Amino acid sequence: MRIRVKIILALLIGAFCLTTYGVQAANVQASKEKMSGYGRPEKARKELKKRKKSKKADVSPVKELTPEQQRRYDYFFLEAARLKVQKDYDAAFDVLQHCLTINPNASSALYEMAQYYMFLKQVPLGQAALEKAVENAPDNYWYAQGLANLYMQQNETEKAAVLLENMAVRFSDKLDPLYNLLEIYNRQEEYDKVIGILNKLEERMGKNEQLSMEKFRIYLQKKDDKSAFHEIESLVEEYPNDRRYQVVLGDVYMQNGKKQEAYEIYKKVLAEEPDNAMAMYSLASYYEETGQKELYEQQLDTLLLNKKVASDTKLNVMRQFIVQNEQAGKDSTRVITLFNRIMEHSCHDRLLIQLQIRQDNRHAQRMDDVRFAGFTHLSLMGVICQPIRFFGSKAFFVSLFSTNSMALINPIWRISPTCL
Repeated sequence: MRIRVKIILALLIGAFCLTTYGVQAANVQASKEKMSGYGRPEKARKELKKRKKSKKADVSPVKELTPEQQRRYDYFFLEAARLKVQKDYDAAFDVLQHCLTINPNASSALYEMAQYYMFLKQVPLGQAALEKAVENAPDNYWYAQGLANLYMQQNETEKAAVLLENMAVRFSDKLDPLYNLLEIYNRQEEYDKVIGILNKLEERMGKNEQLSMEKFRIYLQKKDDKSAFHEIESLVEEYPNDRRYQVVLGDVYMQNGKKQEAYEIYKKVLAEEPDNAMAMYSLASYYEETGQKELYEQQLDTLLLNKKVASDTKLNVMRQFIVQNEQAGKDSTRVITLFNRIMEHSCHDRLLIQLQIRQDNRHAQRMDDVRFAGFTHLSLMGVICQPIRFFGSKAFFVSLFSTNSMALINPIWRISPTCL
């Protein structure tokens, strides 16, 4: 029995040694084959070439992803977006970097990375990522607009101008690139380019007052008076039935020393439309500019006492009149006189009540004089309750007048307590 056991053990040990030796021999042979190119030099050279090509492929841009790569990219990009929503920015940043290992040219990941770099104030890295995003997604307007804004913030105006010019062509339905170019060229005083951009805007938007006035201003900067006036004249020709533009042309003439031409335009407009408030006020300004005081006051009365002129227009004219009077350093007599004439003409005009709202801390007493004159006039005409119905209580008037003026108003107030 013992002999059998010894024989079996001997056989098992021998088998184990043979197996171990075979494995080691196989490993040695495999190593030799690996080092020698599987035993054949030509095959080894081919394998090395394949490896070099694969390394080059890793460096060159990935044009298209396989369906599997695209699926992986989409998964990780959405994961980065989820982490960003959860404000786990560090993790989101890492996942975006992983997205770029899958597709180094992914414009969506590059754009998001640019935002993170900007937040970390690493502007060069952010700008590089954004430039690459725009390069790989040239039809994405928002990427390009973000890069243009960055260039402008960094005062890289030449780069910004080139990009915006390209955007103006590629995104012809967008106006922002043209407005940005307008800002750049104005700042650089490149007036010919400014006119070119304004013409492009005019082609897309149609002729309008804002663009024509800007072109007028630029032509004046260029000392090209002929083109400047022609621009406003063409605006009038474009809209012959809109008398507002005719008045604008008259105002432009007035501001540039062509007073007789301005006068003729104002008279022509008023002959066709006697109640045109713009023309009436411009004509009054003409009389004031030319020193015709009586005609100026007469024209101002015509405007302010005209029932067909809107109260808002009258209010604006009166405000301007008061400001001019104050800036000239004159007393309030002139304003009070005009105010009383308006009160006598129409004591129920809401303008008269609205006018009392205006307060000017620099000229408080002078404005109190105007307000008090109007308030007293209302009381004497028996319409003391009218302002109360508009504004509700005595507290409103307390807010309008200084302490000194309220001392005069309180006795009047006691006359009509039912108004409270």
